[in-house]
Amino acid sequence: MKLVRTPATIFGPSGLLFTQSTDTLPPGEVEVGLGVAYEHSSTNPDYTINELSGTLTLGILDWAEVSVRVPYIYNFESHGVDSAGVQGGEFSLKWRFLNQDEDLGIPAVGLSLTYFSPIGSKTVEFDIVDSWGMKALFLASAEVNLSPSLFYDYNIDLYADGGVFIRDPDKPTEERHGLIDLGIALPLIKSRQLQLLLETNNTVRNEIPQQGNDTALTAALRYVASSFHLTGGIQHRLKQDEGIKDTNRFVFQAGYLF
Repeated sequence: MKLVRTPATIFGPSGLLFTQSTDTLPPGEVEVGLGVAYEHSSTNPDYTINELSGTLTLGILDWAEVSVRVPYIYNFESHGVDSAGVQGGEFSLKWRFLNQDEDLGIPAVGLSLTYFSPIGSKTVEFDIVDSWGMKALFLASAEVNLSPSLFYDYNIDLYADGGVFIRDPDKPTEERHGLIDLGIALPLIKSRQLQLLLETNNTVRNEIPQQGNDTALTAALRYVASSFHLTGGIQHRLKQDEGIKDTNRFVFQAGYLF
C-alpha cells in the first residue's frame, strides 16, 4: 500500500522535508504550504536565523509539476546587526521520466530544475543571489516491501536526489557546490498517515566562508491526510569548517491540497 500522498517539501516540490521525490501532483491539483524554520548558533559566529516561507505547488501533467517558493528571513547577530526581508523567489519544475519497475528492481527517476530570482531585500546576508541562481537535481524514489507475506505487509519509501547549485557566475558572490540528499519514510500506523521521516542532507565542495561543506541529519514526524499535512522536525547541522560550531535547526511545515 502506497503512502497516502507525498506533500511538498520545505522548498516546494513534493517529497520529504528537504529531500525531493519523483512524485508529482495530479494535473490541476494545487497545494498551498507554509514553512517555519529556526536556527541559532551561540558561538563563532553568534547568530539566529528565522525563516518563514510560503509555497505553491501545481500539478500540470501526470508526470510533471511546478512550484513557487517565497521565503522571508529575519537574521540577528550578537554584535547588534540584524536584517529582515524577502530572500528571493524560487521557481521549480519537476519531471518524472521513468516510473518504478518493481519486477526489474528499477526505481522511479526524475529531474528537478529550480531558478532563483534576486527579488526582495539585498540586506539579508544568507543565500541571496544578485543576478540569478540555478539548482539542478536528479531524483530517484522507490517503495520497498520489507515483509512480503499473505498476512502482513510493511512498505517503506526511499528517496535520493543529487546535483549542483550555481549562483551569480563571474560576480563577487559567485558560488558553485554539490548537493546530495537521502531520505526514508517509515509508516508508524497501518493507515500510513503518521510517518517517521529520516534524512541526510549534504553540501559538498562549498568554498563560501562559514557556509562551507556540511552534513545535516534530519528527523521528523509527519501526519498526512488526503488534503492536509503537518510536519515537525529537527535538523542537526554538522559543520566541517574548522572553528565553526554545529547547530540545530527546528522546522515545521503545513500544507493544504485543493
